[in-house]
Amino acid sequence: MSSTYSTTLRIQLIDTNTELEAWGQPTDNNLGTIIEQAIVGSNTISLTNLTTYTLSTANAAPDQARNAVLVFTGVLNANCNVIAPSVQKVYVVSNQTTNNKSITIKTSGGNGVQIANGTNQLVYCNGTNFKSAVDVNTVIGDLSVSGSSTVGGNVSVGTSVTLGSAITGTSGNLSLISNANVVNFQRNSGALIPPSGSVAQRPATPVLGMGRWNSDYAYYEIWNGTIWQQITGFFNTSYLVVAGGGGGGSNTGGGGGAGGYLAASASFASGTAYTVTVGSGGSAGVQGSSSSISSIATAIGGGAGGVFSGGSGGAGGSGGGGGGSNANLPGAGGAGTSGQGNNGSIGQTGSSTINNIGGGGGGAAFSTGTPVGGTGNTSSITGTSVYRAAGGGGGGICGMSGTGGGAGAGDGGVGIYCGDPTGTNGGSATANTGSGGGGGGYGYTGGSGGSGVVIISYQSSVAKATGGTITTYISGGTTQYVHTFTSSGTFTTF
Repeated sequence: MSSTYSTTLRIQLIDTNTELEAWGQPTDNNLGTIIEQAIVGSNTISLTNLTTYTLSTANAAPDQARNAVLVFTGVLNANCNVIAPSVQKVYVVSNQTTNNKSITIKTSGGNGVQIANGTNQLVYCNGTNFKSAVDVNTVIGDLSVSGSSTVGGNVSVGTSVTLGSAITGTSGNLSLISNANVVNFQRNSGALIPPSGSVAQRPATPVLGMGRWNSDYAYYEIWNGTIWQQITGFFNTSYLVVAGGGGGGSNTGGGGGAGGYLAASASFASGTAYTVTVGSGGSAGVQGSSSSISSIATAIGGGAGGVFSGGSGGAGGSGGGGGGSNANLPGAGGAGTSGQGNNGSIGQTGSSTINNIGGGGGGAAFSTGTPVGGTGNTSSITGTSVYRAAGGGGGGICGMSGTGGGAGAGDGGVGIYCGDPTGTNGGSATANTGSGGGGGGYGYTGGSGGSGVVIISYQSSVAKATGGTITTYISGGTTQYVHTFTSSGTFTTF
C-alpha cells in the first residue's frame, strides 16, 4: 500500500489505487486518533529549567504539536520559547509554570505570542507567524469586573471599565495610556487619591514626573529628575512673638513697658527661608526693640518708663509707667498697642515724699494707678505653661518702690532720702521674657528690659524646618515640634 501524509495534521492519505480491504486500519487511525487529537486533544508538557522547547511531530501517529490544547508546567528560571511547526494551526495555550515567567509560542523563523504566567490564550499560526486568535488587548463597549481579573499584557478600553474591587499589578507597573494623550477623570466628582508614604518609602529609582503624598512632611511631591520637589508645600503652625521690654525710667521713674505679645497661627510655605528677628530689651529710659517673623507677624517693643517730676511713659507694645512726682505733677502712662499689650500706669504723687513712686509698666494686664507692673500673659506653646511680657515696677523714694509684674520683670529701685543711707537702681528684666525693667530709685538709674523671644510650633512626625532650638513634646498622642529663637536667625522650611 502506498500512502502520503497531510501537511498540517500529518494524516495518512491512502493511495486511491490501494485495494479496499487495506483502507480500514489507516482510516480508523486517522478518524479515531489523529483527527480526534487535533480537535480535542490536550497535552501537558514540563518546561523545567528550559529556555527553548520544540514540540514533537509524527506522521500518522500521536504527537505534541497536533493537540488542540497545550498545557505547560514546571519551574522556569527564565522566559521560554516553544517552537511549533510552520503550518496553519489553532491552539489553546496554558502557562501553568511557576516562578512568574512567560512562554512564547512561535515557529522557528516567525513571530510569536507571549503567554504570561498563570494565563491562557487562544492563538493561531498562519504558517509563518503566531497571532492571538482573540484580541484580548481590546474591549469594545463596557467591561464589568466584579471579582478578580489577571491580565498579562495591555488592556485597551473603548468605553469604560467598572471595577468591583481594585486593579493589582503583581509585576511591573500599572499604566494608563490614552491615544488622545489625555487621561480623563472628570466622571468622578470626589478626588484622586495619590500614593502615600514616608520619606523612607520613596521609590528607589524614581522616574521623571512621579508624584506622591509625603506622609512625613504632609505635602504632595514630584520627582523633577534631581530632587523630590514639594507641590502642596504649606503647613500650619502656631507662633508666639514677644518683643523686647522697655527700660525703666531713672530717678523715681516709671517701670518699663512689656514688649508686644502676639500669639496666633499661620501657614508656612515649604522650601522657604523666613527671617526671624528677636528684639533686644531697652536700656534705662529706652524703648525695647521689635520682634518679627518676616512679614507674618511683628510685635512692637515695650515703652520706656517716665522720669521724676512728670515724665510720661513711652508708647510701645505695652506702655511704660509714668514718673513719680512730689508736686502733684505725676507722669502719664504710655500707650500700648492694640492686640499686643496695655497702657502703662500713671506715676504716683502726694503731699509727702514717701508717696512719690513711678507708675508700673504696662503688661498684658495691669492695675491702673499702681506702681506695680502689669502681669504678663501665659502660653503653653512649648508644652509647658510660661508667663512672659510683664511690666516693670516703678522706682520710689524713702524705702518705697513698686515690684515687677512677674515673669522676669524688674522691680523698682529705692532712693537715698528720708535718712536712707543708700539707694538702688531699678532691677533689670530676665532675658527672653520681653518684660520691662524696673524704675530707678530717687537718684538712681532704671533697669534694662528683657529681650524678646520667637517660638514656632507645628504638629508633625518629623521636623519640617531648621532654625532656633528644636524641641518636641507629645500632645493628644501626636508630636509637636517647637523652634525657639532666643536670638535672631532664620526659619527655613523643607
